[in-house]
Amino acid sequence: MKKHLLLVLVPALIFGITILSSFGGDVNSDYPGGSPAGYTGSPGDGSDCQHCHGGTSMFIEGWITSDIPPTGYAPGNIYNLTVTVTGSGDKGFQVSPQDPSGSQLGTLIAGPGTHLNGGTKYVNQNSKKTSNPAIWTFQWMAPGAGAGEVTFYGAFTINKPVTKTSTLVVQEGTVIPLVVEASAFPLEICTGDSSHLDVEASGGTGSYIYAWTSDPPGFTSSVKDPWVYPLEHTTYYVEVTSGDIHESDSVDVTVYCLGTNDIREVQIQLSCFPNPAVQTLTVRFEAKVNSVIELSVVSLNGKSNLSRDIRLQQGSSSVQLDVENLVPGIYLLNVRDGKNNYTRRFIKE
Repeated sequence: MKKHLLLVLVPALIFGITILSSFGGDVNSDYPGGSPAGYTGSPGDGSDCQHCHGGTSMFIEGWITSDIPPTGYAPGNIYNLTVTVTGSGDKGFQVSPQDPSGSQLGTLIAGPGTHLNGGTKYVNQNSKKTSNPAIWTFQWMAPGAGAGEVTFYGAFTINKPVTKTSTLVVQEGTVIPLVVEASAFPLEICTGDSSHLDVEASGGTGSYIYAWTSDPPGFTSSVKDPWVYPLEHTTYYVEVTSGDIHESDSVDVTVYCLGTNDIREVQIQLSCFPNPAVQTLTVRFEAKVNSVIELSVVSLNGKSNLSRDIRLQQGSSSVQLDVENLVPGIYLLNVRDGKNNYTRRFIKE
């Protein structure tokens, strides 16, 4: 009879100890698949890995990192976070973004080898790692505007008795207004000539996406500073996107077309060679009448690198320009005769 009673009591005792060890906060229990919610060591949680693993938790810097810029997070943006645990033995972690009262700030998104706990408030490892260092990655969607400072609280275990905590504090970024200004050079061209569009953007996130369109339609570009070859007066529109902010501007390019009532008669045919040029650029003119012109070489940012007045006689003539000291790049050869503007593009090698 005593033997049968012993056989019943021993399994029951073992089962009871197992239950207490798993759910009663025993210092010898562990969670290789991630701890329950609420053990990050934050003021709101009040507990960390020490609660179950024993030992004394030590604070350590830099075990939680992110790609959130130093200027702060942008509300609603998604960022990448990394947990790096160093040491010898089995490793695990729990991280949560909170305010000092323990309220969740933003939304965690699980990454490879991790899962969420407590809704989207906590992130844990799926299984313990023995590698040194052990690295996990996950994401975080920033909260809405006005949330302010966010602290990522983390608790870590290395083997059962070694526990550590770490934090990452990030600020809400200041939203700088996005300012957009479109330009074209030259603004007036003859049929067959080109104009160089450009747009300057500032503010926003500092990263920009460009989208050009035109009226009349037919031109599109995602380049910041495209070249255009309009056959008639055209308005070019550009929309700049920075994060979730959009701003637009426009610029007009006037084309003086032969055979219409809006004619500025072409008095000069202009060409230049060799193109590309290394030391000397020859500029050739075919002039219908005697005239005095202003000849200039302009860089794409609008800076004049060379300018001179030339008296042209009717018929053919040419001048040579010393371009040896120009910085290699693209330049515009610009000629004005008092009424019209003529432009050719050349490359300095």
